Amino acid sequence: MADLRERLSRALVRSESGTVALPNLRWSIRIASHPDRRGDVWGDTHFAASLQRALVGLGQIAYVDRRGAPPRVDAHTDEVVLVIRGLHAVELPPDVTSMIWLISHPDTVPVSELATYDHVFVASAPWEESLRSKGIDARVLLQATEPTIFHPDLEADENSGDIVFVGRPRGVYRPVLRACLEAGIEPVIYGDGWEAFDLGRLVRSTYLPAEQTARVYATAAYVLNDHWSDMAEKGFISNRLFDAVATGARVISDDVAELDETFGGAVQVFRSPDDVLRLTDPANDAFPSREERLRIAATTARDHSFDARALELIAAAATSSGN
Repeated sequence: MADLRERLSRALVRSESGTVALPNLRWSIRIASHPDRRGDVWGDTHFAASLQRALVGLGQIAYVDRRGAPPRVDAHTDEVVLVIRGLHAVELPPDVTSMIWLISHPDTVPVSELATYDHVFVASAPWEESLRSKGIDARVLLQATEPTIFHPDLEADENSGDIVFVGRPRGVYRPVLRACLEAGIEPVIYGDGWEAFDLGRLVRSTYLPAEQTARVYATAAYVLNDHWSDMAEKGFISNRLFDAVATGARVISDDVAELDETFGGAVQVFRSPDDVLRLTDPANDAFPSREERLRIAATTARDHSFDARALELIAAAATSSGN
C-alpha cells in the first residue's frame, strides 16, 4: 500500500497545478449488469467489484450501481461517476466528475456520447489513437487482474499436463477450441453451454470460482484464449490474459495488438491448427522459461493490477477541473 501511495503521489505531481493531496472521494461505478442473480455472473460485475475493492483500499468511498437497480438514497452525494459502458448510454448527474472506461465493444458508443465525459479511458492503444483522431482526449487504461487471487502457485507442480479453456461459447464455436480439435488436441473445458457444440465430453466443470480458476491457470500446461473478433481487430486485450499471465501460465491466444509489449512472450499467438501443435509441443517450447514467466507474472501484478488502475483513476479525478 505504501508503494501505491508513493506512485499516486508521483502521478499527482504531474498536474500543472503542482502536487495534489490524496483525495477522499465518493465514487459510483455504474455497470450494465442486471441487479438480480442474473447479473451476479456477468464479467462486468466481477470487474467492478475488483475495482471497488481497489478504490476503497486507496481511501475512497465506492459503490457499484447496476443498471435498473433502485437508486441509492445517498447517490446525490457522489463526486465521481465512472461508467463501465454496456449496451445503453448512462444519464450523468450534474456537478460530478464523469469518467467512462471502455473495456469492450467500442463501436456501440458514439463519439458524441464520449464527448460528454470529463475523462475517457479505453482498454486499447489502437482505439485510443482512433478516438484522438476524432477529437476525443482519450487515454489508454488496459484491463487488469487481481493479484491477491491470480498469482503463481509456488507450492504446486508447475504443470498438470492439462490444456485448459475457461469460458462459455458466447453463441459461437470458439476459434481456439476449433483449432485445438482440428490439431487433434482435446482440451479441458471449464464452463457451461458446450453441449450445443457437442463438446460436453470435454467439460470438467460448468462453473469455476475465481480462486479455483487461478489454480487451474497456474498449474496448467497451457491456457487457451480468444477474443470477440471486433475486440481483437481493435486491440482490446482480454481480461483473461491478465489473469492467466499473473499466475505464470503459458497462454495461447489469437492475435491482438501489443501482446508482446504487454506480456513479454508469456502469450504466444496461434493462427492455425499447426500453430497450436507447434506451441504445445514440449520439444519445441516457444515460451519463456519458468523463471522468466514468474518474473513476467510479478511485473503484471505490479503494473496491471486493479490497484494500479484505481491509482490512475484517482489521479485523474484529483486533477480534474471539478475537484
